[in-house]
Amino acid sequence: MGTAASVPQDASTFNFHPSVPDDQPLHVVQVEGHLHSSASTGGKHERRKSSLLGSSAPAIDAKPKPKVASVTYRLYHQIFFPAEADKVTKKDPKSYRGLVVFAHGVLEHSSRYRHVMMLLAHRGYVVCAQDHISHGQSDDHEKGGRGYTSFNCARDDLVQFVNYAREQVPPDLPTFLWGQSWGGGLSCLAAHDLHVWGKKLDGVVLTSPAIERPDELMLKIQAPFGNAVRAAAPAAKIVPGAPPRRMSSSSEEVSRYLQDPLNTPGNLPVETAQSTALGFDEIKKLKRGFVFPVLAIHGSLDKVLAPAATERLIEGVSSADKEFVKLEGFWHTCFHEPGWMDVFGLMEQWLAKRTGGVEGGGEGGGQQVEV
Repeated sequence: MGTAASVPQDASTFNFHPSVPDDQPLHVVQVEGHLHSSASTGGKHERRKSSLLGSSAPAIDAKPKPKVASVTYRLYHQIFFPAEADKVTKKDPKSYRGLVVFAHGVLEHSSRYRHVMMLLAHRGYVVCAQDHISHGQSDDHEKGGRGYTSFNCARDDLVQFVNYAREQVPPDLPTFLWGQSWGGGLSCLAAHDLHVWGKKLDGVVLTSPAIERPDELMLKIQAPFGNAVRAAAPAAKIVPGAPPRRMSSSSEEVSRYLQDPLNTPGNLPVETAQSTALGFDEIKKLKRGFVFPVLAIHGSLDKVLAPAATERLIEGVSSADKEFVKLEGFWHTCFHEPGWMDVFGLMEQWLAKRTGGVEGGGEGGGQQVEV
């Protein structure tokens, strides 16, 4: 087993997210628990073919690999159903507009976005989220503490979780991935994997996605020695993380981020950082094969990740159904900005167009918009 997450007692009462300014109480049904997954105990995570993909899925790497021991760990997950859903079977197709699977950023956890997930469920979507390994209420990886993971490990976990989420709803329900920051990069590659394996998604929403290597001096200095340090001290937290003060323009939200008992602000473990950098290289290599519908939203004043990188991604993907929206005045965690309901409106309108709902403003087809 992996190391069980030590969840602080005050986590059960901490207010992780802003309140939802709605004209009526939210009516949703929440289910939460833990799922089991596994990871190699070796130094580098090998891509693994999920049993959930079925025997027809092609092998990720045809070269024979030496057998390595694996460890089982538990991933915390939560699912929000519309309150009108059948509380017994939870499979009444009349109650659901679509399925949204959420992937959070690095060094944080999914419950920080519970306000968005609850509002989506209130509007008719089933929303599923899990905490990555070594994050939030999930177990720690045995080779490192909080924040330690491999990008491909989290990527495979996300692929498995999408398939698990699909089992909780009626067949053929429109299915979407939504990724925030680090979860945005994961969502790009997980969506590509699912497409290759014949389990296509109906779309991907990216908010402030991490999809390129940051252009920072310290990271450039460390880059030539990255693989050596990764092999010698993969759990060493020496790679600069995003300063909390850059997360939001709201001092209240920055304070909430720092006080959140399930966040892990500070430096990144070497393994997390180096494997993520390789993941970014793969996104650059594979983006022409991204044929799924995609909406990318990025704040113009994001001081953590450059909006220009997201714009380049959208310009480079092959999908005919793609849209980039630059939100003027927004910082990195756009759903923790004072105007986050505007971001929610953009996402909901985009989803509605692809689920038979009422269409909102803005047109797809490769348009780039500044709001």
